[in-house]
Amino acid sequence: MEFIGDFKKEWECLNALRETGGSVGNIGSTKSEIRLHEIWIQDFCKNVSTEVRRWIQDLDYK
Repeated sequence: MEFIGDFKKEWECLNALRETGGSVGNIGSTKSEIRLHEIWIQDFCKNVSTEVRRWIQDLDYK
């Protein structure tokens, strides 16, 4: 549970990038930046405990 805050930040950033078409504020974004967030989330989910994985699955992220 130590890194749940990091997961939430990554998830929110990824969603913001997707919703804005790849740019947030004055910072342009590329598909590779979006992919880095996706990879971080996938890696995180792959390496967490079963308890944390269940917590993530129970979240209502869309």
